[in-house]
Amino acid sequence: MSELTNVRNMSFQLKQLKECIFSKETLDVEEKILEKLAERFYGCYNRISGSAQTIDNYFFYLETVNKIQDEQYKERFGTLLLKYFLAIDPSAAAMIILSIVLFTRAIKFFGTEDHAKYYKAVARGEIIGTLCLTEVGHGSDVKLLQTTATYLIDKNEFVLNTPSFEAGKCWSENIGVLATHAIVYAQLYMQGGKYCGLVPFVVPIRNSRTLLPYPGVATCSLGEKLGFNQGDHGLLVFQNYRIPKESLLNKFADVTREGGFVIQDHSRLSTALFEVLIDWKNRRSLHKLNVTSIHTYHRFKDRIVPCSKFAKCVEIHLISSSAKCLFTNLVRDGTSYCLEACGTLAYLAISGVPSLKYISESACTAEGTKEILVQQVSNILIKTWRMALEKREIMFPMNSINFLNHATEILNSTFKSQSSAVHLDLESTLGHYKWLVCYLLKSSYEKLHKCFNEEGKELFWAMHDNQIYFAKELTYAYIEHYVIQKVSFYISKMPHSSVKSILDKLLSLYALWSLHNYVTFFYQGGYAAGSEFGQFLEDAILSLCQDLASDAALLTNAIALPDFVFSSVLGQNTQDVYKLLENITPNWTDADDANKKLNSKL
Repeated sequence: MSELTNVRNMSFQLKQLKECIFSKETLDVEEKILEKLAERFYGCYNRISGSAQTIDNYFFYLETVNKIQDEQYKERFGTLLLKYFLAIDPSAAAMIILSIVLFTRAIKFFGTEDHAKYYKAVARGEIIGTLCLTEVGHGSDVKLLQTTATYLIDKNEFVLNTPSFEAGKCWSENIGVLATHAIVYAQLYMQGGKYCGLVPFVVPIRNSRTLLPYPGVATCSLGEKLGFNQGDHGLLVFQNYRIPKESLLNKFADVTREGGFVIQDHSRLSTALFEVLIDWKNRRSLHKLNVTSIHTYHRFKDRIVPCSKFAKCVEIHLISSSAKCLFTNLVRDGTSYCLEACGTLAYLAISGVPSLKYISESACTAEGTKEILVQQVSNILIKTWRMALEKREIMFPMNSINFLNHATEILNSTFKSQSSAVHLDLESTLGHYKWLVCYLLKSSYEKLHKCFNEEGKELFWAMHDNQIYFAKELTYAYIEHYVIQKVSFYISKMPHSSVKSILDKLLSLYALWSLHNYVTFFYQGGYAAGSEFGQFLEDAILSLCQDLASDAALLTNAIALPDFVFSSVLGQNTQDVYKLLENITPNWTDADDANKKLNSKL
């Protein structure tokens, strides 16, 4: 047990907090995982890095998981082990995610029993897989992807082609050197030129023994990058590369021997296509100015969103898209704060901070721009605001935006000066957020209406202007309110009062710190007047920081990785960082040694 866990007079029990966050069963599994990892990685600050070590770690993960017989326990063990690999070797973790997780899941979801041999071979370590959607010039915009697959009736084969450099499949982990098989998304054409849509194939791209690409397949590594330099990112192109008909992942759609295109399961496919439809229409509107967003179609407004069958799909899309934007920003900003807080020591490789900085920025960039997601979320929310104006009941199953049923009452409310204890209550903070979301929705709706109807701007530019000053903040305020609401409910169900108390304070600090970013809107919309509201936020944040200061180290310790997992001098769970730094500083040289080295060179 570390020194920090022995601090006296702590306001909560660390073990109770961990069990509330992770559950006792999860902690028991993690204890067994840490025993395995300690045997391999314990105690080194300058680990050997490189592609060979990454491959070795990949197969260590596979071997460790395969020793478990219970399939249900194996899946849980593998997921938790992967969490630690993200800290120990992010490049190996990315390799695991692409090959063992995404490649396998894609085949299980889109394929049939005939394709089971591929993910079984991955589990045995016989092949390495990857997922290829992104193209050099088109990103992940499924409508613009140009890689083609043409079905030849007489040969009963597909021919894959990359028509231009812009159509090359890029950025996928394992493509540069290692992957033997890939899930490739291509535009399907029949031999006569009939277009059938985007479909996935499982494609062998290299010999599994020599790792040399097959004729018709060309690959290359993408070279040095800002981060993930041990990652095997590459570029993949096809030149009249023939694959058998069985390569098509055909659970939902198939090609007949005679060249017909058949959809196998209409009900499941239609549900999946709903999300694709929303995403495609909004992405397409960014490339063609005359295309109207799906969220402005009257049929969509009046039938799809209110329909209970799709309400949960819409709300999940709202939450997941906005949460991705929020958490990406938190990771990006958090690593920058760490760098600034640690000062010059943070620039040492053994501090661990530079690798965190580069890896987080690379990962956030690789996930793609947030602007399209922000626009999708704000479009749906603005549509929901119109429902509120028309007095139509808003009933989303996860209750993320249902308070719009009382929008008029909320907007008529104002900040009332009361005791600090009242304002520190989470319900009070959630009330501030509800007003903020309603105000930003009202402002976004009115601005969009003005730009489009009164000023005559094209819809694309009207949405663009609206997003810059209102819709962007609306997306973040919406998801922050939902996160605070859900976490508050989760805390209220915890069995230990001391744990509930400390987490309530921590959540209040996050809520008020986030709310402080929107102070201008509270004054602009008339919710607050004078200096009291702004002063309250600042005083409350400082007060909570002081209350939590003595417990900060223990709170961090509850979720922190073990010292040997996160290889960082500054991140060690010790109260004497400088002593630790002194002990591991290598190759001291005194004056005599320096003179001897100089004379020998002369």
